[in-house]
Amino acid sequence: GSFDKSIALNLKALELNASDENILCNLGIAYHEKGMINDAIKYYEYANKINSQNPIYLNNLGNAHCDLKQFDIALNYCNKAIELEPNFDDAYNNLSLISFGLKNYSEALNCALKAIGLNSSSAKGYNNYANALCKLGRLEESIAYYTKAIGLDPNYFGLYLNIASTLQDLNKNEESVRFLNHAKNLDPNNKLVYNMLGRAYEALGDTQK
Repeated sequence: GSFDKSIALNLKALELNASDENILCNLGIAYHEKGMINDAIKYYEYANKINSQNPIYLNNLGNAHCDLKQFDIALNYCNKAIELEPNFDDAYNNLSLISFGLKNYSEALNCALKAIGLNSSSAKGYNNYANALCKLGRLEESIAYYTKAIGLDPNYFGLYLNIASTLQDLNKNEESVRFLNHAKNLDPNNKLVYNMLGRAYEALGDTQK
């Protein structure tokens, strides 16, 4: 795939310049996208060792440790990134994810709101905000924010699952089916989409779909 090619090209470039922080960071990103989180962390750490004042490397480390559910480590990296770049919207998005992982949903909401305030075109920010609203029991309110996020990034697969799941919780199964069909178009082989569609049709009393 494209990330395998990216890894191969960057590894080759690294042979020519082992201390290029941009190459190291790019390798980290490529491994991260493949789900090889520990490899990603290794290269992010190399980049950060060369330049500890780049908030992007710190934020990437925070995001990777969050993916591993190492929330305390992740929190430390993201806070350091914000110290260096106070208007770093993606670091606030990561803080929202970390707070969510720690089940501090009010803080997750606040961090997502800060991210949106810094970047009003951040689909990730609106998604994080809506997720926190759901955990706080504000399901109806979350729908508008999921919808806003989809408008900003119509190919953000997870958004369709999030809004569909919330609509099912609100017993709005016909609307849920509409969003799940969008998700199916984006990823026709995703089993979770079909499971959710099955639940929606069952709730609607239509088992023939």
